Amino acid sequence: STKLTQLIETNQYYHFDENFLCAMWKLTNVSNFDWQGFRIGKAEAISMDPQQRLLLHCVSSLSLPKYTISDTSVFIGIAWMEYGEVMRTTTSVPASALDATSQALSVASGRICFTFDLIGPAMSIDTACSSSLVAVHLGVASVFHGECDSSVTGGVNLILTETTTAMFLRAGMLAPDGRCKTLDAGADGYVRAESCDTLLLRPTANVNSESV
Repeated sequence: STKLTQLIETNQYYHFDENFLCAMWKLTNVSNFDWQGFRIGKAEAISMDPQQRLLLHCVSSLSLPKYTISDTSVFIGIAWMEYGEVMRTTTSVPASALDATSQALSVASGRICFTFDLIGPAMSIDTACSSSLVAVHLGVASVFHGECDSSVTGGVNLILTETTTAMFLRAGMLAPDGRCKTLDAGADGYVRAESCDTLLLRPTANVNSESV
C-alpha cells in the first residue's frame, strides 16, 4: 500500500474536559491505500474519503466475476462524512472538482459499481446505527426478488474527527466504560467504533465453492 496522507491519529480515549469521557474502538492505518492498484490518480486518491478506500479494498476480496460486466446491486451502510473537515483543518490542499465525488456519501456505493463493472442499482444507506443492517436487508431483497443476480452489501464507519463524538458525549449517548449494555437496567449509552465489511449475496442455486 502507498501512504498518501497522514490522518488525525487519536488515542482510545477522547478527553474534552473533566466531565466528559468515552471509550471507542479504532482501526489502524486507515490512511493507507493502494491507489495504483485501483487505477486511481494520486490527486483523486488523496481527496477520497478513506471510507471509500476501505470499501474498495474489502470488495476486491470478494469473489466477483472477473473481466465481465456483472448484474450486481450494491447497498452500502454509511452514515458519517468527516473527511472534509480533516482536509480543511490539516492540509493546505485547495478544494477541487474531485471533492464532488470523493467526499459524498452517495458516491460510496456508486464508486464500487464503477470500479468493478457492476450494473445493478447502487444505494448508500444512512439509517444511523442500523445502516449496515438495512443495507444487507435491501441486498437480500434485491436477489430474492430477481432484481439482480447478486448483491454486494455491507457498511463502513470511520471516526476521523472529534466533532461528532463531542456532540454525542454532551448528549449523554456514549457509555463511559466502552461497553454496550443493551436491554440491561445498567445501560448508560452505546460505544462508537470503526469497521468496514462487505458481503457478496447470491441465490443458493448459483453458489459455488468460491462464493462468499
